[in-house]
Amino acid sequence: MWSRVAVLASLGMLSLGTGVASSRSGSYDRTVYTVPVGSDSQVLVRATVGHITVLGWDRDQLHVEIERRAPTVAGLTRMEATVITSSDGRQVTISASQHAAADSDNEAKGTNDATLESTLTVYAPRETRFAAIDLFEGGITLKDLRGPIMATVTRGGITADALDGPARLETTIGDIRVTEAGPLKSPLHMRAFNGNLRMRLLTTPRDARILALSLGGQIASTIPLTRKTAFGPQHASASFGTGEPMIALDTVNGDIKIDTSRDLTR
Repeated sequence: MWSRVAVLASLGMLSLGTGVASSRSGSYDRTVYTVPVGSDSQVLVRATVGHITVLGWDRDQLHVEIERRAPTVAGLTRMEATVITSSDGRQVTISASQHAAADSDNEAKGTNDATLESTLTVYAPRETRFAAIDLFEGGITLKDLRGPIMATVTRGGITADALDGPARLETTIGDIRVTEAGPLKSPLHMRAFNGNLRMRLLTTPRDARILALSLGGQIASTIPLTRKTAFGPQHASASFGTGEPMIALDTVNGDIKIDTSRDLTR
């Protein structure tokens, strides 16, 4: 992997920082990057506490904005604000992850400090492959993307709108909500341990297979599903047309709701 300096020099990456602002309410800074990406590139996004937003656009470059907030200037230095491109240019890693304090001897000063917050906004070509979007605590927002996506939040939720590529969305504690703007074309897997799952489709799919499982909650759907009504885990499924793509929703402790945009007009 190249260093940040090497990437800036060789690729012409633009980095514009507004500097560090401090006040009684804490410290803040903002860094902006613009990075060229090829059609075969993959992107990794990592943060510890805060929010990650990824939006698709029609340009052939990544535009990344990283905002950091902390009680002190020293706190800012414990959060990364980097965009690193591999030597072959095929992988871009965007990071706002935390580092442990030098005198860390308790969890509050470790690498999951809730007082150190970052906000990442990424504009990417719609077909970009996001091999990993990882966040410990906060939320992830995804919109207008057509490439493969793997997104994970430990504590917090995921909201996705108008995804048109294969996607796997997972939370440990948090809800997942997906709204599709058009016909289903690619596999989708929504999984939560403690969290509700909500999927809104444009209309009842012409081609798809839907599998829903809740071990400790209920399943509600305005789309016709075959259900297991016996006591215990709730199962529901349906197959339409070719039976592809596969849409899977599973949660251990949470409810599942499936409906369509047309239901809102009834």
